[in-house]
Amino acid sequence: MRSDVSLSGKINPLSIFLLILVMFAALIPAFYNFILTFIDYSPIQGLFSSPSAGLRNYSQVISQPAFPRLVLNSFVHWLASLSFALLLGVPVAILISFVKSRKTAATCAGLLLIPVFVPASVYFTLVIQLFSSSVFMREQTYTLAFAAQTLLPGAALIAFSGVAFGLLYRSRRGNALQGTMLGCGMAALLFMLVTLSPAYEATLLSANPMVNRVADTFDTFTYRSGLTQMQISHSAASHTLRSLLQMLLAVMPVFAIILLLRKSDR
Repeated sequence: MRSDVSLSGKINPLSIFLLILVMFAALIPAFYNFILTFIDYSPIQGLFSSPSAGLRNYSQVISQPAFPRLVLNSFVHWLASLSFALLLGVPVAILISFVKSRKTAATCAGLLLIPVFVPASVYFTLVIQLFSSSVFMREQTYTLAFAAQTLLPGAALIAFSGVAFGLLYRSRRGNALQGTMLGCGMAALLFMLVTLSPAYEATLLSANPMVNRVADTFDTFTYRSGLTQMQISHSAASHTLRSLLQMLLAVMPVFAIILLLRKSDR
C-alpha cells in the first residue's frame, strides 16, 4: 500500500510550510550580507549611504592567489563535518522513529536539541581535552579535529529534524521512516547553509603557519579581511561565495534522499 504522504503524491501543506520557514530563517542573514557585497561599506555612512562598488568586492576575492586553496580546504572541511554528522545523526533518528509512543519520541526530539545550543568553544575545549591541542597543529589531523568539534551539534540537528518529520508523517498515517529520512535531508541542507562554524579559538589556531596550508578556508579569510583589516564589504563577498559553495554541497544529499524515497514509492 502506498503512503498517503508519499513524495510522488500530494505533499502535506504543513511540510511545505515547515520547509519554507526553515529556509526563510536561514536566508535572512544571507540577504543582509548580500547587500554588503555590492557597496563599499563605511560604518559612518551606514548601509544605504555607502557608495556602490558593483562586483569589485567579488573580483578582489576571486583574484586572490590563495583563492583555489580556500575553495579546496573549505570543501574538504565541510564534507568531513557533514559526513560525520550524518553517520551519527541518521542512525539515531531512525532508531527513535521505531519508538511506538509518540510522546516518548517527541521527548527524545526535544532532548536532541540540547547539544545544538552548547557554545562551539565547549566542543573545542572537549576536543583539546580528549586529544590535546596538537591535533589542531598538525596538517595530518587538522581536518579531523575541525570535524570533531561540529560532530555533536551537527548530528543532533540532523537527528532532531529526522524525528520531527517522522512524527509529522506518522500523525498523517504515513510512513514514519520516509519522514525521518526526508527530515534528515532537510537538516543536512540547513546544517550547510547555517554552518556550525568552528570556535573562535580554532580560527585563531588555523593561522598557525604549520597548518595554514590545510586550515586556510573562507572562514579564516573572512576573519582576516573583516575583523583584522576592517574590509567589511570584502569580507561579506567572501562569506557570500562561501555560502554559495556550501549550498551546492548541501543539496546533493537532499536530492539523493528524495530520489531514494521516490523509488521506494514505486
